[in-house]
Amino acid sequence: MTREEEVMAFLNEPIFEPALNNPKSTQAIEAGINLTRSRMLQRRAYGMVHYFSSAVIGTERSTKFAEARQQGTESTRPSPSC
Repeated sequence: MTREEEVMAFLNEPIFEPALNNPKSTQAIEAGINLTRSRMLQRRAYGMVHYFSSAVIGTERSTKFAEARQQGTESTRPSPSC
């Protein structure tokens, strides 16, 4: 498995898939996730991590996605296990 595949696998299960499978997710959230995933796939592993962290933090270009993620996917975040 390449590092790029590892990064995508690491993010898919706990973040992307729960948000996409949540019936409360809006089309804006789904579009943001799909756009983020496709843009991440255009990068090497380091660039993927940087791009994702920028999307979550909320750069000017990703503010809409970051806001939508906070509003629509709070219930999809995995519970911390102790």
